[in-house]
Amino acid sequence: MRKAGVVLLSFLAASPLAAQTGTRLSGLGPIMWVSMDTVQSWVLVPGNVAAVYQKAQEVYGALKIKVTLLDSLAGQVGNTGFNQSGSLAGRRMSSWLRCGEGITGPNADSWRVTLAVLSSVERVTKDTTRLRSIVVATARNLAQGSATPMMCATTGQLEEHINLKVQALFSAPSGNE
Repeated sequence: MRKAGVVLLSFLAASPLAAQTGTRLSGLGPIMWVSMDTVQSWVLVPGNVAAVYQKAQEVYGALKIKVTLLDSLAGQVGNTGFNQSGSLAGRRMSSWLRCGEGITGPNADSWRVTLAVLSSVERVTKDTTRLRSIVVATARNLAQGSATPMMCATTGQLEEHINLKVQALFSAPSGNE
């Protein structure tokens, strides 16, 4: 069973008056917080929370996304902010993100992109887990020096790719048969 949907982001501006809840994203420009329980891109995985959490870490490694956030109590795994240029996980950045267009094509492919990629697991039943993933990104044209980064829109494909790769690890036949 798979639930696909539009990724819904819940950001709170960092200010003394703002309630700072969720996961803090770093390096994206303004300080942002995301609440994983609002993420609408998810799949159901036939496994317990601990097993799905472990497999999510393996998928991040396979995609060459360095894991900087491991919070087993909150069920979160991912990277809260890293720089990437050109491609990620074997595909051009423009297949994952929309950061506008320039004379040379999609800005995501030629500008420096700073992104956060996070996944969370939550128990649905004893042997079923909901896996949610989110991508938040900004891009900066380094040719313009200290230009303000612009927000990028996700295509939803990287989130879906992560979710389906984890789900597939539980659907694949084991080598013990």
